[in-house]
Amino acid sequence: SSDLIQNFRERGVCKINKKYLFGALFIILLVLSTSSWAELIESCGNITQSGDWFLFENIPSIDNCLSIQASDVNLNCNFFEISGSRNGIGIKIFNNSNIIITNCRIKNFDIGIELINASPILLSANLIQNNSIGVLTNFPFNVKLLLNSIKDNSNFSIKNEVDEQLNATNNFWGSTSILTINRTINGNVNFVPFLTEDPYDDIDEDGIIDLVDNCKFEFNPDQLDKDRDRKGDAC
Repeated sequence: SSDLIQNFRERGVCKINKKYLFGALFIILLVLSTSSWAELIESCGNITQSGDWFLFENIPSIDNCLSIQASDVNLNCNFFEISGSRNGIGIKIFNNSNIIITNCRIKNFDIGIELINASPILLSANLIQNNSIGVLTNFPFNVKLLLNSIKDNSNFSIKNEVDEQLNATNNFWGSTSILTINRTINGNVNFVPFLTEDPYDDIDEDGIIDLVDNCKFEFNPDQLDKDRDRKGDAC
């Protein structure tokens, strides 16, 4: 995640709030240090074991898909898609702690991600699109959203059901207008500053989204970086 953040800083896409950034990185280190299990996810179901969980293919769903029922879980979708049928919940976390969800494409659910009495949580580098509600929470304490693309959700991009503020800065909301973004948000949510470019765009059309493309204005699907300076050789 630090590489992703550095990548965006170098391009001048956004200004990262350092206080929240360090908090997010602390959660990442905490979860990774406690993970003791690694497993592949091939279909919808329950995650009942702490550790690292990965997607290596798209997962379709006709109702609810993934339910995280353990603490200390790191879910990495590797940019694969969890897609619904306009009902159910894409990913649900209930009453658990120390959860990271990253690199997931979550589309076409009633609720993309639902967080119920769950903390601390980090949602980072996800695409949450074409749901009725993108993210729903009733417990915003130590919940952080960072470098996500949350857009085109029909009712709300994000809904916070309680009075306490939810931190959702440094995400893309489908617009660069504060007024337009504010209409997609329900409840007490801090979303400024926000990204002005969609991290899931692919400007050079090389099949690598801008979020992880090491040379986003030059066609380089091989992503070669011989000197390992985080900038592609094509640049």
